[in-house]
Amino acid sequence: MLEARGAGGRGFTLLDVREVDEHVFAHITGDVLAAGFGTRTRQRPELDPTLPVVVYCARGPRARAAAELLIRDGFDVAVLHGGMIGWQLAQGTAGHRVAGG
Repeated sequence: MLEARGAGGRGFTLLDVREVDEHVFAHITGDVLAAGFGTRTRQRPELDPTLPVVVYCARGPRARAAAELLIRDGFDVAVLHGGMIGWQLAQGTAGHRVAGG
C-alpha cells in the first residue's frame, strides 16, 4: 500500500498540497501537508532532499504545479495519478471521512 512506503517507511515523502479542510476530510496516512504549495504559495515545506517526493491534490493540477517547483529545486518527484479522488476510488473509500487514516 502507498502509505506503508511513505514517510513512515522512509521510502519517499508523500506531499499533500490540498487545502487544510480537504486534508482534514480525507488524507493518506503518513503524508505531509503543504496547503497551497505550488498554487497559493511558493514557499517550499522542509523536505528530506535524499528522498523522492510523491505529490498529490484532489485530481492532479495543483500537484503538477507543486511538482514543477520541486523539480526546479532538484527533487526527484512524481505526481500521484488521479490524485486523492483516484486513490480513494482505487481503495474503495470514495466519500469516506479519512481515507487511509
